[in-house]
Amino acid sequence: GWYDVAGDKAEVAFCLFYDCPEEELEKRLLKRGETSGRDDDNIESIKKRFKTFQETSMPVVEWFKGKGMLRSVSSVQTVDEVWAATRRVFDEIEGVKRAEAPAAASGKKPQVVFVLGGPGAGKGTQCANIVREYGWVHLSAGDLLRAERETGSENAAMINSFIKEGKIVPVEVTVKLLLAAMEKNPGKKFLIDGFPRSMDNKDGWYDVAGDKAEVAFCLFYDCPEEELEKRLLKRGETSGRDDDNIESIKKRFKTFQETSMPVVEWFKGKGMLRSVSSVQTVDEVWAATRRVFDALSQGPTSGGSAGKNTALVFIKPHAVNDAVKSLVESHLKENKVSILEQGKMEASHIKEHGIIDTHYAALAMNAVKLHPSELRVSAEKKSEFEGMFGTGWDKALEDGKLVNLAQFQEKHPDLSVDAIETKWRAKPPLKLGPGNYVGFFEEEGEYVVNAFYGQMREKYIKAGAQVVWFKVEFQESELSWKRFRANVIGATDPTKAEAGSLRRKILDQWEGLGLPGIPNTGDNGVHASAGPIEGLRERMTWLSCARDNDTLGRSMLAAGVKAEVLDAWCSNSVCEIGGQTGPAFDLLEDKDTSEVIRLGLAASTPGKKPQVV
Repeated sequence: GWYDVAGDKAEVAFCLFYDCPEEELEKRLLKRGETSGRDDDNIESIKKRFKTFQETSMPVVEWFKGKGMLRSVSSVQTVDEVWAATRRVFDEIEGVKRAEAPAAASGKKPQVVFVLGGPGAGKGTQCANIVREYGWVHLSAGDLLRAERETGSENAAMINSFIKEGKIVPVEVTVKLLLAAMEKNPGKKFLIDGFPRSMDNKDGWYDVAGDKAEVAFCLFYDCPEEELEKRLLKRGETSGRDDDNIESIKKRFKTFQETSMPVVEWFKGKGMLRSVSSVQTVDEVWAATRRVFDALSQGPTSGGSAGKNTALVFIKPHAVNDAVKSLVESHLKENKVSILEQGKMEASHIKEHGIIDTHYAALAMNAVKLHPSELRVSAEKKSEFEGMFGTGWDKALEDGKLVNLAQFQEKHPDLSVDAIETKWRAKPPLKLGPGNYVGFFEEEGEYVVNAFYGQMREKYIKAGAQVVWFKVEFQESELSWKRFRANVIGATDPTKAEAGSLRRKILDQWEGLGLPGIPNTGDNGVHASAGPIEGLRERMTWLSCARDNDTLGRSMLAAGVKAEVLDAWCSNSVCEIGGQTGPAFDLLEDKDTSEVIRLGLAASTPGKKPQVV
């Protein structure tokens, strides 16, 4: 019936079959029946349902199997294991290879990732996730040494002798144990946890292992000492570990800083460090870790933007001075946001090139170009307009009482932009849509669209005004775009910005920074791109950067995103993206670059049949 009716209207990718023996299913259903209240969760009904499934559904399963269109997942596993297997099936159809073919099959050297982090950084939790999700083998140098001690071998006697005398076991012994464990798992990839702990360990690895394995990178879970201390003391309440006390913790921190951090810096200098902030929830740390391993599986991306976010940040005219500039630079550096380029732009240049009108495109268009009759206003918003102002939208248009800012200024040339702003704020405006507001000016008896834009624009183009801009970059694995906006930059309203964010610091220190007044939603110190595509558009606007010369633009086109898709997004057109419809900037804000590229590829296949599983 499906193929008769659907025909070629959709593409069936495959049939996903969760395979489970009847006795296990029976056990689950009877257990569920204890609390479900369902009439059919009893042994008699269960037997009938099994019989029906075998007779009617299993022939369908076999048919898809015969066509090579069956993907079978055993559900006699934990829920997490079943989910991991299911994800691998869907990653395969999307072209994401999470677990590559065994290295041995292609003659490649086994791949190694070293995992480091201070005590309490969460290495164990994330290593377990990587093993489950990507199929890597987790090796712990400490565990291997402890296991070897119990074997009674010549090595064991030597290790016990060193430990008994309080000496460090030679690194050569540790490396040989690691290599032996790797040989027992041919074709696998390896996470080596807590190693190399020192530069001597690192040198020993390269001396002994030589070219027997390929070190992909060192994965470092970065966490401030005060946070690690808090976690370990909390763990010590129940762990029973002798070293989970404040004295031992302090010693372990000191050892880590003195012996392990030089290793981290060495890998960083070689471009082989992947750093993940573990001052996040466990799920957020795992999401960042997954981005690191997905990038490793997918290999390098053309254009050089894989795993990196690039944004534009600028200091607004009211806050441009040396003190604020110094604060912005130090704050970005503290939060692992690199400044690639920076500069200053004068008001005359901004005005001459129409930069602020292009930057605030929707606001400017509705304020000075489009007549209110040309605006797309829904019936619902027209109803709200009548409810708020006591007259209908169409009636106000007909009477000539509904105008945009430019029309209002033409009718009232004696009113300054500051006076218009005061009138605008006298009564709450109505939001008609993105970048589109209308307010009532009681004295003039007129309804004005985006009247606030006059003063906003004036701040950027008046004599003496300046903007100081920064082109910045940050690693997705260390800082997602969502956290960049919320935690590093802060909410648009500085009174609601998170403590420690840039906008909150500017609010708290405004007098010392020499600002002319208390920061507010409009004058909040700084602007920052809300997402990768908005950032691209802003670099094109402010820095006169051609789309194809920008790192993101070049990468998206090289990855296969169609130029017309990228252009539509950069112009903030109403688009369908990821199953949602709306202005492109709104749909893509807070998303990381890798996700935007994936969505761009999906949008570049128009006419593709919907896919069904």
